[in-house]
Amino acid sequence: MALRSGDRLAVNGPVALVWEDGSRLDLAAGAQVRVVRPGTGPGLLLERGTLTAEIARQRPGLPFAIATAEARIEVLGTHFTVSAQAQRTQVDLFTGVVRMLRVADGSKVVLRGMETATIAADVEFAAHPFSEPVPAAGAPAPAPAAAPTGAEPVWIPLFATDGLGEWSPQHGTWTEHDGVVRGVAGAQDAARLLGRRDYQDVELTCRLRVSDALVAELQVGDYNWFAEIPAHDGAWVAVALTQHGNDLRVTVDGLAVPLLPGAGLPPRAGPLAFYVRPGGALEIDSARVRVPTQTPR
Repeated sequence: MALRSGDRLAVNGPVALVWEDGSRLDLAAGAQVRVVRPGTGPGLLLERGTLTAEIARQRPGLPFAIATAEARIEVLGTHFTVSAQAQRTQVDLFTGVVRMLRVADGSKVVLRGMETATIAADVEFAAHPFSEPVPAAGAPAPAPAAAPTGAEPVWIPLFATDGLGEWSPQHGTWTEHDGVVRGVAGAQDAARLLGRRDYQDVELTCRLRVSDALVAELQVGDYNWFAEIPAHDGAWVAVALTQHGNDLRVTVDGLAVPLLPGAGLPPRAGPLAFYVRPGGALEIDSARVRVPTQTPR
């Protein structure tokens, strides 16, 4: 069944809508949608009910958009759930990045993986981790609670929600757009992005895409050790780094990659850095870190 612009669809059971680029919306029983274009790219209006979306990466400037009466959610390639009720819209984001706009006043929040936001009269409009209760509107920020011994450390975004935050471009041109950080090297000069925070024990996950170069580098302890991230024909790859004491490991799509010496000293505290060779470009998406509460024995 093909839907056209302006069509309205109400479902009594689960129904999947699939776009030509592979983007998929799964409508729950009781959902009602209307096929419109809420923004410059593809999308629809969720009039009531709940849908779960898995959206293919979109072209720059043409995000997939899902609208409700209260919100417009601009999707950049991700997996999330939208629920629309009377005067209430909630987004739960599992992976990727979305931008949520409150129609009433135009205010926006950016959600990253494992975050939620709600638009309603009785709650604060802000991104919150799944495990964190959403405060009432106007409520003072709660004092941070001490983590219990042995508590699971919390993942936090590596980059600010808008811009590069605490990261210093040392070479090349670095920009942030819709949650993706991109570095472009010159023809004769590399591109390097250096963090300002020192890590001793740290865990990092992110998605990287290398183009116009054979490899990029993820550097640890400033330039103490580094791992080369292969280009993989310009496809996105999942990267994970773990440094616990003297145990330093990096994987790409689940496979361990060799660690190469920069200074080559024993693992030490220092900043992280991303590097791509002359003529290349490196994109960083869904980057997050957590600091272990204790070093495993």
